[in-house]
Amino acid sequence: MATKRTKKGKGEPDEAIEVVPRSAGAVSSEGVTVLEEDQELIDLMQAAAADDGEEDLDVGPEQQELFIPSTPPTDLNVKDDVRTMEFPIFTLSKRKDLRIREYSRGGRTVKVFPSVAGAANIFDKDILIWIMSHLAQANGQGKPTSRRVRVESHAFLKGTKRSTGGAAYQRIIDTCRRLKGTVLETNVKVTEQESTAGFSLIEDYRVTRSTKKGDGALEVEVTISEWMYRAVIDYDILTMDPKYFQLSQGIERRVYELARKHCGDQGYFKIAIDQFREKCGSSQQMKFFSNDLRKIARADTIPGYRMVIDDQEKPTNVVFLNRDNQVLLAFAKNRGQIQWVTRMLEKHGAEKKKATRKAAESSGKQA
Repeated sequence: MATKRTKKGKGEPDEAIEVVPRSAGAVSSEGVTVLEEDQELIDLMQAAAADDGEEDLDVGPEQQELFIPSTPPTDLNVKDDVRTMEFPIFTLSKRKDLRIREYSRGGRTVKVFPSVAGAANIFDKDILIWIMSHLAQANGQGKPTSRRVRVESHAFLKGTKRSTGGAAYQRIIDTCRRLKGTVLETNVKVTEQESTAGFSLIEDYRVTRSTKKGDGALEVEVTISEWMYRAVIDYDILTMDPKYFQLSQGIERRVYELARKHCGDQGYFKIAIDQFREKCGSSQQMKFFSNDLRKIARADTIPGYRMVIDDQEKPTNVVFLNRDNQVLLAFAKNRGQIQWVTRMLEKHGAEKKKATRKAAESSGKQA
């Protein structure tokens, strides 16, 4: 997969990263997992784009004009669609990103075009995750749904672990602008002719209740794209750990998405670091990207998985180990990889001890 990027200081990190360590768990296991092909997901996106302008397809459940979520935030199962977990569609930085990004494989191309407001970032995706989670729950209960969804801002902010201060309601409108303005474009083959089709992350939005000053949204109605709605209705989605919303760095969130997508419920997964950087959508030079991954691995912040940078093999691999000890052990035994997994766990433990020691030394100097 090739990546075109523009407008970025050469070798400049995407964003300074600072992660807060959490307590370590314990587990064990290894093995080599063949990475899933991107082609299937590209084909799905192209099919969605090709449908644009044609008659609406019967997606099954009854649709209504406006879907109003009724599930309390604390009872919501968090869902994300597989396509946007696989492709680096969202920029990782909160800074305005005006780059045009391009990803190609096997003669198929997906381009991401930002608007003057900047490209949608991975934190903007929260509102899409919130909407998809409510739609998935209603769909599973056989209730009618709609692509147009009412978002009550306070419930959304609380449910995604965000501040509920005044500026947060202004940022919701900024998020909608970037999602509406970001266009995905792909080459679609119809019979023997190839054409280009594009669509936005959301079709439109409308603020239905504003803050007193009129610059924030207390309530907004959002119409998601047909391809995203279809992903929910067709159950092309995965359950996310709610702790995802507590990850404060864009790269942490992207790392979790890829771990959840590729490792999933199996014991472990590993991938070459250069391919992983490409999947993350990072524009950093490898040394900066590698350093950020090592910080995340030491801090142990990824929900559900331990991450290890295995540089004893060439090329260097990024390894994810399931935190469920029984799953990890069974997976390792089945593949004859107990020794390799043991080595990965030992390396993970040593890196955590090193990080803890450095933190203690730093606090001692400050005292």
